Amino acid sequence: MEAINDGRPSAWHNVLSGGIIGFLGVRAGYIGVPFVDYYFFVRHPQISPPLAGAAVYGGMAGLLATMGGKPF
Repeated sequence: MEAINDGRPSAWHNVLSGGIIGFLGVRAGYIGVPFVDYYFFVRHPQISPPLAGAAVYGGMAGLLATMGGKPF
Protein backbone atom coordinates (compact mmCIF):
# COMPACT_ATOMS: atom_id res chain seq x y z
CA MET A 1 0.00 0.00 0.00
CA GLU A 2 2.94 2.31 0.56
CA ALA A 3 3.85 1.98 -3.12
CA ILE A 4 0.44 3.37 -4.06
CA ASN A 5 0.90 6.39 -1.76
CA ASP A 6 4.33 7.50 -3.02
CA GLY A 7 6.22 5.47 -0.42
CA ARG A 8 4.71 7.25 2.60
CA PRO A 9 4.00 4.93 5.55
CA SER A 10 0.61 5.34 7.17
CA ALA A 11 -1.14 3.68 10.08
CA TRP A 12 -4.28 3.51 7.91
CA HIS A 13 -2.54 0.83 5.86
CA ASN A 14 -2.14 -1.28 8.98
CA VAL A 15 -5.77 -0.70 10.02
CA LEU A 16 -7.03 -1.75 6.61
CA SER A 17 -4.76 -4.80 6.42
CA GLY A 18 -5.63 -5.91 9.94
CA GLY A 19 -9.34 -5.48 9.24
CA ILE A 20 -9.18 -7.54 6.06
CA ILE A 21 -7.21 -10.31 7.73
CA GLY A 22 -9.60 -10.29 10.71
CA PHE A 23 -12.69 -10.42 8.50
CA LEU A 24 -11.40 -13.25 6.32
CA GLY A 25 -9.95 -15.23 9.23
CA VAL A 26 -13.14 -15.12 11.29
CA ARG A 27 -15.32 -15.85 8.28
CA ALA A 28 -13.22 -18.91 7.40
CA GLY A 29 -13.19 -20.08 11.01
CA TYR A 30 -9.39 -19.96 11.45
CA ILE A 31 -9.42 -17.31 14.16
CA GLY A 32 -11.88 -16.05 16.75
CA VAL A 33 -12.88 -12.58 17.83
CA PRO A 34 -10.85 -11.58 20.89
CA PHE A 35 -12.31 -9.38 23.63
CA VAL A 36 -15.90 -10.07 22.45
CA ASP A 37 -18.18 -12.47 24.32
CA TYR A 38 -20.41 -14.84 22.35
CA TYR A 39 -23.51 -13.34 23.97
CA PHE A 40 -22.70 -10.00 22.35
CA PHE A 41 -23.77 -11.53 19.03
CA VAL A 42 -26.93 -12.93 20.61
CA ARG A 43 -27.87 -9.50 21.95
CA HIS A 44 -26.91 -7.72 18.71
CA PRO A 45 -27.81 -10.04 15.81
CA GLN A 46 -27.26 -7.27 13.23
CA ILE A 47 -23.49 -7.42 13.87
CA SER A 48 -21.92 -10.50 12.32
CA PRO A 49 -18.81 -12.14 13.83
CA PRO A 50 -16.68 -11.41 10.71
CA LEU A 51 -17.59 -7.71 10.95
CA ALA A 52 -16.67 -7.62 14.63
CA GLY A 53 -13.44 -9.47 13.81
CA ALA A 54 -12.57 -6.84 11.22
CA ALA A 55 -13.16 -4.06 13.75
CA VAL A 56 -11.16 -5.70 16.54
CA TYR A 57 -8.19 -6.80 14.42
CA GLY A 58 -8.14 -3.49 12.52
CA GLY A 59 -8.13 -1.59 15.79
CA MET A 60 -5.32 -3.70 17.20
CA ALA A 61 -3.25 -3.20 14.04
CA GLY A 62 -3.82 0.55 14.17
CA LEU A 63 -2.82 0.69 17.83
CA LEU A 64 0.39 -1.23 17.19
CA ALA A 65 1.20 0.97 14.18
CA THR A 66 0.80 4.19 16.17
CA MET A 67 2.84 2.77 19.04
CA GLY A 68 5.53 2.02 16.48
CA GLY A 69 5.56 5.64 15.34
CA LYS A 70 3.56 5.53 12.10
CA PRO A 71 1.44 8.62 11.48
CA PHE A 72 -2.17 8.48 10.31
